[in-house]
This record gives sequence, C-alpha cells and structure tokens, in this order.
Amino acid sequence: MQSVVASIDVKENIFGKYNIYINNGIKKIKWNLEEYVKYLQDNGVGEILLTSIDQEGTMTGYDYELIKLVSEAVEIPLIANGGAGNLSECKKAIDNGASAAAASSIFSYYGKKNAVLVNYPTQKEIMSFLR
Repeated sequence: MQSVVASIDVKENIFGKYNIYINNGIKKIKWNLEEYVKYLQDNGVGEILLTSIDQEGTMTGYDYELIKLVSEAVEIPLIANGGAGNLSECKKAIDNGASAAAASSIFSYYGKKNAVLVNYPTQKEIMSFLR
C-alpha cells in the first residue's frame, strides 16, 4: 500500500520550543508542531519524515525529545532523521517513538575525518540491533 509521506524540518529555538521550517531551513512557518502533525495526519498523510535541523549532519545522535513529542502526537509511522552516528542511536530513536530511523551518514562516512566510503553494518551488528 502506498501513502503520502510528509517531510518536516524542525529547529529548536532559544526557548526550547520547536519551530517548523521550509525552503531549506530558511523560512519559519507559524504552526505549532503538535497541531501541524495532527493536521497532516487528519488530512491523509500516512507517514512523517522528521528532520532535526540542529542535529542533521552532526552524527551525535537524534533529537530524542523531538521524536518523542511528535510520536506521541500522532498515530502514523514516524521516520527519525538527522544525527545518526551509529546503530545504537537508531535503536534509541525507535525506543523514543520512531517507527524507523534514517541514517545515511553511518553508511557513507568512515573514521574521524569522515572519509567518504560506502559502508554498511555487518550482519552480526544488524542482528544484535534487531534483538
């Protein structure tokens, strides 16, 4: 079955509130995040790709509070995006309410200097993650 996937880019402000951005993170829109994701769900969106602008590309972990907030607001699947540095962080995103975790950096970069390398976890690592 196919569904409409909404991609939402979110940034935390200095007061700890989440703002939604469009146009590559340039323009903030005036929607409350929880109301917005409920609106999307109520209007037929079947899945949400949630990107933390603050965490994107850092490889330091997802914004787990953001994931929890959105996952508790809707009943549709949520894909966490932005910040994955290893498989345990993917599991933590799922433990905090995500249905899946996007993790391109851990498959594309290697080592302290982030050399570009197509990389993937071993079968043993994947199996331990699934347990």
